[in-house]
Amino acid sequence: MSVQRINPPSREATSTTMVHLVERAKPKFATVATKYLSEEKLCALALSMWNKDSKLRRCTPESFLLALYKACQLGLDPTGIGNQGHIVAYRNEAQFIRGWGGVVTMAARRGINIDTFAVYESDEFEVARYVNSDGYYLGLHHVEKRDNPEEIGGVRAAYAVASCKDWEQPMIEVVWRHDIEKIRKNSASPNSPAWKAWYSEMARKTAVNRLSKRLPLFVEVKDEDGKKNSIPVSSIPNEDTYYEGRVGNNVIDAPIDGGPVSEPEVVDENPMVALVAEALQLRSEYPEIYAQVIGKRDITKANPKSLSGALKKIAHLGMTAESDSQRELVEHEQVVEEQMGF
Repeated sequence: MSVQRINPPSREATSTTMVHLVERAKPKFATVATKYLSEEKLCALALSMWNKDSKLRRCTPESFLLALYKACQLGLDPTGIGNQGHIVAYRNEAQFIRGWGGVVTMAARRGINIDTFAVYESDEFEVARYVNSDGYYLGLHHVEKRDNPEEIGGVRAAYAVASCKDWEQPMIEVVWRHDIEKIRKNSASPNSPAWKAWYSEMARKTAVNRLSKRLPLFVEVKDEDGKKNSIPVSSIPNEDTYYEGRVGNNVIDAPIDGGPVSEPEVVDENPMVALVAEALQLRSEYPEIYAQVIGKRDITKANPKSLSGALKKIAHLGMTAESDSQRELVEHEQVVEEQMGF
């Protein structure tokens, strides 16, 4: 008996497959959609993300559809606009995470306003805590002094303030430099470009995420049967949940207000630092190809020119090998429809 070899489908075929799956999923999205994100808009965004992101195309289609479903339930834009939410690749599974802007967005829908600020060494900043017969109070005194950029200094602290007309006093979360550094050092990528170049934004994000754990904020979501449930905003996975060194970047860590980013801190210009960082990312993305090209060699002792050439080879082979993962989409289509009921 002869066996006919089937060539892997092209990218166009893969896109066609996803278009079909998304269209089949649209009625289910419609059952949980909110006024903030319709199923029509979600499906358009989904195909754009899938076609642009090679990491997502290596994820299972069912995980991508489930991530879209979660974004639809919460009414958060999953493309990173306003830092509301993101769909990221994590161990070949697509995962929806809410950004720190997602907390601000969901709070605003409930009449809660959140502001967040970075405090620099040149600023006047004081925290006052006191208790009297009327209760416990926390107050801040912050005067920004930014006239001379050369004298601003580094980030001392960051804080987030939540206020609501129904509250007697606002909720305040202050994170000092040592708090921020502890979080940075315990993250998966403590020396990522986000931490090096956009430290103040990462500090502000930390303050908002800390505040979200204390907020009396519950989000109402619907399931496909029309039942409504309330979930605390702090229970929604954020960017620290599925980090793996690839989530911290200039899209996810962009300012909430869309304004200019903070002045970047000095980044180590040693070429080996960048090459090693690139090598670790490629090892995560293409472990088998990395093992074939690099083997067990210590990359920190390699010649920069030789290492650069090896990394280019890994990247090229990895992109070429994507056609194999593309084939999985066709094989998964029937499985997806059965598992998801689309």
